[in-house]
Amino acid sequence: MTALAEDQVEALRELTRVWPRAKRSLIGASALGCLMPAFHRRTFDLDVAVAISLKDLPSDIHKPPGWRRDIRHEHRWLTPAGVRVDIIPAGPDLLAAGQVTWPSGQVMSLRGFRHAFSSTSSLEIARGFRIDVATVPVVTLLKVIAYQERPQERERDLGDIAFVLANFDSENDARRYSREILEAGLRYEEVSPYLLGRDLGGLIDQGERLSLTSFIALAKGEVDGGRTELLMRRQAPIPEWRERPEEFLAVIWAFERGLAGR
Repeated sequence: MTALAEDQVEALRELTRVWPRAKRSLIGASALGCLMPAFHRRTFDLDVAVAISLKDLPSDIHKPPGWRRDIRHEHRWLTPAGVRVDIIPAGPDLLAAGQVTWPSGQVMSLRGFRHAFSSTSSLEIARGFRIDVATVPVVTLLKVIAYQERPQERERDLGDIAFVLANFDSENDARRYSREILEAGLRYEEVSPYLLGRDLGGLIDQGERLSLTSFIALAKGEVDGGRTELLMRRQAPIPEWRERPEEFLAVIWAFERGLAGR
């Protein structure tokens, strides 16, 4: 079982009833909370990618009783219990276009969303009820892309990315003690970000790689006047990074090295 609240589970059941045959995948912070038991924050929100077209969204979603749309965000719905559900339509036509253009004219990138359906774990979140959850590398990729598209709105993503960088592997991950790691000469704190980079490097295409490398430049403080680097160290649930920026930069360097496969 997972740490999702009962009302969150019920919201996901409702989506299953609305789209019983469409692929659905939990993404975002709630996905990280399911996959990483020590995740640093709890969220009552849900982010769900659904393999549907945009035209399927407005008519079908009215079926859950009591759900209402957030008038400020076309992709956001509120359940009667107060769960905020962000529903991202990501059917084949939208994935091919690489974006969703909402009726208001707002454009949302779907870069990286192809992995939300192909790189998942099936988790039982309640007795007899399972959902697909995007893997930690995929959720991290989506957060990296989302932050760069809307940095003023997505600052909290920086803390989540920082947590993953520091905690991606575990003591039970055999790769931590592999020949590759030993020969790379990595410090203990650098193994987790290196392995995250390695996993992403084997998954991404060129466009997604560009998004990751541009984020690395932000995290290093090489662009935007160092704003992202400072915010990420402040948001990170690792106090040492606030006092010793060189430790934070060493983690970013290890991630970059893993991504490059060297």
